[in-house]
Amino acid sequence: MSAAVLMIVAALVGSMLAGGGAPPTTSRVHRSSATVTQPSSTVPATSTTTATTATTVPAVVPTTPPSTIGTTTTVPAPLQAPGPVGAPVLASLQPSSGIAGQSVVVSGSGFLSPSGNISATVNGQTASVSCPDQTTCTLAIPPQTGPATTLPVVIVTDGGPSNPLTFTLT
Repeated sequence: MSAAVLMIVAALVGSMLAGGGAPPTTSRVHRSSATVTQPSSTVPATSTTTATTATTVPAVVPTTPPSTIGTTTTVPAPLQAPGPVGAPVLASLQPSSGIAGQSVVVSGSGFLSPSGNISATVNGQTASVSCPDQTTCTLAIPPQTGPATTLPVVIVTDGGPSNPLTFTLT
């Protein structure tokens, strides 16, 4: 119970005791005070006496509308762009060996970035790449100009470069 309610209850009980235990008929709460009016009491005798007691009790009443007192309102957070993303993680190449120009399916995670930027390199050379989802990309092994036969494959997104996996030229 709030302090204001407790003060009003205390005033009502005090008024009831002072007036012979009769319940109040009206109570009004204002922002700065509460007014309690006790009904007339009848004194047993040959005549009837009417008395009205009004008690004003200071009360602190919240400025929140009564319909929201004691309730919790959840306000949804504004929509935001996703936070920083991690670098992609490569798990496997299928096939892991072959010739230049061959398509290779790369499995792993984190292949899509919020901006849509994605690229791939094979032995440092740009390779065409397509990633339909977070876990799969297909790339083409570009022609090689040097004598290397083991080629590191790396995928780069907004999160940075992936771990390298090796494709072997045959």
